[in-house]
Amino acid sequence: MRHKNLVILAILIALALALTAGSCDVTKKRVKLRDLDPKLKQYEGTKWDGLKKEKIRYVVSGSKDVDNWSKQSAVVYASLIQAENVIEIAGKDVEKLKKQKNSAAEKEAEKNVKLAQDILTKAAESAPELLSQGQELANNYKSLIKDATKLPAIASALSDSLSNLGKTIKESPDTVKKLTKVGKQLAQL
Repeated sequence: MRHKNLVILAILIALALALTAGSCDVTKKRVKLRDLDPKLKQYEGTKWDGLKKEKIRYVVSGSKDVDNWSKQSAVVYASLIQAENVIEIAGKDVEKLKKQKNSAAEKEAEKNVKLAQDILTKAAESAPELLSQGQELANNYKSLIKDATKLPAIASALSDSLSNLGKTIKESPDTVKKLTKVGKQLAQL
């Protein structure tokens, strides 16, 4: 049953994209660091902001349920991007910190690694709910297409969301390993 609904959803997305290729103006919003966790607002625009380099966007379709799912899927993927950025910066800092013994920089790196771990944990905990919401959207696909003018945006939102979730599933195991390694290195300083 679940597979059948996902196939129906995929067919609807493909049909909508085929019918509207190039003919719709879809609104996209950008995920901000504070969307991952309010504690991260202070790092927006700094070297610790992984979303400054890699802009993660989600589609706003006008369908509340689709838009919520679209944003949450983007936030989960953005969490992974943020963790990768923290790994890159903290990994470089570990070598410098060994030589300098700079406790303020050390604490900042440790704080960001801890925040990245918390964000990834939160993202992992939200995954079952996201999958459930996706299943619900697939089960209720008829209610999504009541307004044909929203169909291109809805299809785009669903397509982008599935892409974000797919990338997250593929990349997250390596990110968790690298983040754990950097965290251990920082703890040994």
